[in-house]
Amino acid sequence: MTSLPGLPPPPPDIPPVEQWEQPKKASALPLILVAVAIPISVAIAWFLQALGAEWWSLVGYALTPLFAVIATGWDAVSQLSGRKDPWFVVRPALSRILRLLVVVSIAIGVIHIWRISGWVARTAVQQGWPFLG
Repeated sequence: MTSLPGLPPPPPDIPPVEQWEQPKKASALPLILVAVAIPISVAIAWFLQALGAEWWSLVGYALTPLFAVIATGWDAVSQLSGRKDPWFVVRPALSRILRLLVVVSIAIGVIHIWRISGWVARTAVQQGWPFLG
């Protein structure tokens, strides 16, 4: 590199622009995983009779809302910890969409909770659990 007349040359330890680090963006993986988990959970709720096992409601509940809330926390922690890096690009739109999907997943989770509670109640009555008497 050359310098202008009268100015000292730039220090040699500054890399040229071509070698600068590329910005790291916040990961969309939590959003993608929740977007995949919601239709699977809806399918479990819709086809529960055809699946023939009520424990599938536990799987549906684990997918939504449990996993959706965990993924939202994962996104929040990764975006907050990424801010320490000057090359990190925060993507707040991903977090907003993820929070909206959590609301949807909670609504779907209510269906699973309803079915789980019915399953537990039927089992309790059929087996004569001692706390019912």
